[in-house]
Amino acid sequence: MKKIALVVFILIGLTSYQYGMSLEPLVSPLQNINFNKEHPTVTGWKVCFRNCNEKPLMAVDFVNNQNELIIFEQNGKLNQSLYNLSIEENDRGYIATYNIRDNQTSSIKSVVFKISNENSLLDMIVDSDDSFDLVFNLKDLLPQENINGFGGLYNGTRLVAINSQKVESLVSLSNIKHQEIEWLGARSRFWTFLINSDHLNSTVIDDVNEENLSFRLKVSSVDAISKHQFRIYFGPVERSQIERVSPTLNQLMYSALWDWLRQLCFLIEWIFISLLNLVGNEGIAILLLACVLKIMIFPLNRIAEKWQDDVNSIQSDLQPQIDEIKSMFSGEEANRRIMQLYQDKNISPFYSVKSLFGFLIQIPIFIAVFDVLGESIYLLEKSFFFIDDLSKPDQWLSLPIIIPFFGSSFNLLPLCMMIISLLSAFLYTDQNLTRDLLQNQKRKLYYMSILFFVLLFTFPSGMVLYWTTSNLLQLIQMQIKKALQ
Repeated sequence: MKKIALVVFILIGLTSYQYGMSLEPLVSPLQNINFNKEHPTVTGWKVCFRNCNEKPLMAVDFVNNQNELIIFEQNGKLNQSLYNLSIEENDRGYIATYNIRDNQTSSIKSVVFKISNENSLLDMIVDSDDSFDLVFNLKDLLPQENINGFGGLYNGTRLVAINSQKVESLVSLSNIKHQEIEWLGARSRFWTFLINSDHLNSTVIDDVNEENLSFRLKVSSVDAISKHQFRIYFGPVERSQIERVSPTLNQLMYSALWDWLRQLCFLIEWIFISLLNLVGNEGIAILLLACVLKIMIFPLNRIAEKWQDDVNSIQSDLQPQIDEIKSMFSGEEANRRIMQLYQDKNISPFYSVKSLFGFLIQIPIFIAVFDVLGESIYLLEKSFFFIDDLSKPDQWLSLPIIIPFFGSSFNLLPLCMMIISLLSAFLYTDQNLTRDLLQNQKRKLYYMSILFFVLLFTFPSGMVLYWTTSNLLQLIQMQIKKALQ
């Protein structure tokens, strides 16, 4: 009986080897990769942010479910030749080598994969004396967000083509010259899969399918080149990790913004990560970020407040006379008399433009901070008080129904933000304004509070936490100013 069991065990082992069962994963600090035993393909690939041994683990785990991640084709047909696989380990990582078996025929003689210990990178060298195709199907590879409302701008995965100047949509191939492309692939909010080749400018990109997130590389053997080298990066869109792979990949960071605004994002990102390293808590780092930025722009805000006071003073002086003119005249005559009033007072008709200065200061900061916190993988699955995940809406209370646009949960943080904003509007006062103008200004602030509540209700909670803190600091500053007066 024991002999029969031993024979069955051996047969099962031989059968598993014959049909190409995957190996145990090759483990490095940033990635774990499974290879097929008989075909040059990846059957499993887990990539991690910072370290695969870190707890809690932030990772993406591709498991082959009938869809191969890297497919070799020749003359439009799947390469089904059998290969012998050997594994070598060294100080830098692993080398997995596929050599064609003696009884098999294929123009692809060997495929070598080099796994790095230093980054989420896979080097691939294909030895072929004829043309071949590489097919990538990335449909279910990258995790996607599922956020309602305006926060849904972070949903989805898109195909991208990257060079040292910009990131383009890979779908718009008619607008892209192949020689300008350095990397191509797909990216989601936090993760990306990209491929680079030493001969990418002589490689034809074909069969681009945005819906299935798939594309084909037609690789030609030209100029007596038989060995084709590719670099594949599968990992987080995080500055320190992508810079270890290629400086060009920095273009993935805040790619929708103008370059000067991207530089502002990099500065704010550096401040945020420095604060995070100092305090070790993502939520507290966001609170401190709001304080630091408030201090940094305080001199500019002081100038903006002075200009706003000047505008309010002029407006309070002119408004009664303008109202009187409008009550007595209309049309062209009213406009003429109002312009004459400006001239007599030696005031520009565009004096109120100065009041926009404070608003214009806030816009770039607002955009940059929201992009930094919106794309920061450091917030992924990080909790703070009642917030389970700072990269998502706080989902404080589940609702029994799904409300269009707002979703099926109630988010507490946007409500706190709105209450602080409404309180600021209620307490707002300005001795330079008449009572009517003051009430009008308060109404505008009330409307703005409600508008921001709607806009940011489904935004990631880390971003809303920053804006709530910024509003609270503004309220405190306003009360201190009032007390000093």
